[in-house]
Amino acid sequence: MSEMTRCNYCTMQIILAEAKRSGARVITKHSSFGLYGSHGTDVFVVPAGEKMGKYKAPSAKNPNGDKEYQKYHRAWLAEIPYRCEC
Repeated sequence: MSEMTRCNYCTMQIILAEAKRSGARVITKHSSFGLYGSHGTDVFVVPAGEKMGKYKAPSAKNPNGDKEYQKYHRAWLAEIPYRCEC
Protein backbone atom coordinates (compact mmCIF):
# COMPACT_ATOMS: atom_id res chain seq x y z
CA MET A 1 0.00 0.00 0.00
CA SER A 2 1.42 3.41 -0.94
CA GLU A 3 1.45 6.35 1.45
CA MET A 4 -0.73 9.31 0.53
CA THR A 5 0.88 12.68 0.20
CA ARG A 6 -0.21 15.49 2.50
CA CYS A 7 -2.84 17.84 1.09
CA ASN A 8 -2.12 21.55 0.65
CA TYR A 9 -4.35 22.48 3.59
CA CYS A 10 -2.34 20.26 5.95
CA THR A 11 0.96 21.44 4.45
CA MET A 12 -0.07 25.05 5.13
CA GLN A 13 -1.17 24.21 8.69
CA ILE A 14 2.23 22.66 9.41
CA ILE A 15 4.06 25.69 7.98
CA LEU A 16 1.88 28.04 10.08
CA ALA A 17 2.41 26.01 13.29
CA GLU A 18 6.19 25.84 12.82
CA ALA A 19 6.33 29.58 12.12
CA LYS A 20 4.24 30.36 15.21
CA ARG A 21 6.53 28.26 17.43
CA SER A 22 9.60 30.15 16.20
CA GLY A 23 7.98 33.60 16.07
CA ALA A 24 8.31 33.80 12.28
CA ARG A 25 5.82 35.33 9.87
CA VAL A 26 4.19 33.47 7.00
CA ILE A 27 3.66 35.48 3.82
CA THR A 28 1.69 34.23 0.83
CA LYS A 29 2.00 35.76 -2.63
CA HIS A 30 0.33 34.98 -5.93
CA SER A 31 2.63 33.06 -8.26
CA SER A 32 2.32 32.88 -12.02
CA PHE A 33 5.21 30.43 -12.37
CA GLY A 34 4.15 26.96 -11.42
CA LEU A 35 3.90 23.48 -12.78
CA TYR A 36 3.05 23.48 -16.46
CA GLY A 37 2.52 27.26 -16.42
CA SER A 38 -0.28 27.10 -13.85
CA HIS A 39 -0.88 29.79 -11.27
CA GLY A 40 -0.65 29.19 -7.54
CA THR A 41 0.59 30.59 -4.24
CA ASP A 42 4.16 30.98 -3.04
CA VAL A 43 4.54 30.54 0.72
CA PHE A 44 7.40 32.34 2.46
CA VAL A 45 8.53 32.09 6.09
CA VAL A 46 10.36 35.13 7.44
CA PRO A 47 12.13 34.65 10.80
CA ALA A 48 11.45 37.11 13.63
CA GLY A 49 13.55 40.25 13.28
CA GLU A 50 14.14 39.78 9.55
CA LYS A 51 12.48 41.57 6.67
CA MET A 52 11.94 40.01 3.29
CA GLY A 53 13.04 42.37 0.56
CA LYS A 54 12.10 42.40 -3.08
CA TYR A 55 12.83 39.17 -4.84
CA LYS A 56 12.87 37.73 -8.32
CA ALA A 57 10.53 34.78 -8.61
CA PRO A 58 11.42 31.76 -10.71
CA SER A 59 11.22 32.17 -14.44
CA ALA A 60 12.15 30.14 -17.49
CA LYS A 61 15.54 31.87 -17.43
CA ASN A 62 16.08 31.45 -13.66
CA PRO A 63 14.01 28.45 -12.49
CA ASN A 64 15.08 28.73 -8.83
CA GLY A 65 14.49 32.45 -8.35
CA ASP A 66 17.06 34.74 -6.77
CA LYS A 67 18.81 34.40 -3.39
CA GLU A 68 16.11 36.38 -1.53
CA TYR A 69 13.42 34.09 -2.95
CA GLN A 70 15.37 30.95 -2.07
CA LYS A 71 16.12 32.15 1.48
CA TYR A 72 12.48 32.52 2.54
CA HIS A 73 10.49 30.33 0.13
CA ARG A 74 8.96 27.23 1.75
CA ALA A 75 6.33 25.99 -0.68
CA TRP A 76 4.44 26.50 -3.91
CA LEU A 77 0.83 25.43 -3.56
CA ALA A 78 -1.48 25.23 -6.55
CA GLU A 79 -4.46 25.86 -4.29
CA ILE A 80 -4.97 26.24 -0.55
CA PRO A 81 -8.33 24.69 0.37
CA TYR A 82 -10.38 25.61 3.44
CA ARG A 83 -10.32 22.09 4.88
CA CYS A 84 -8.25 18.92 4.92
CA GLU A 85 -8.45 16.81 1.77
CA CYS A 86 -6.13 13.99 2.84
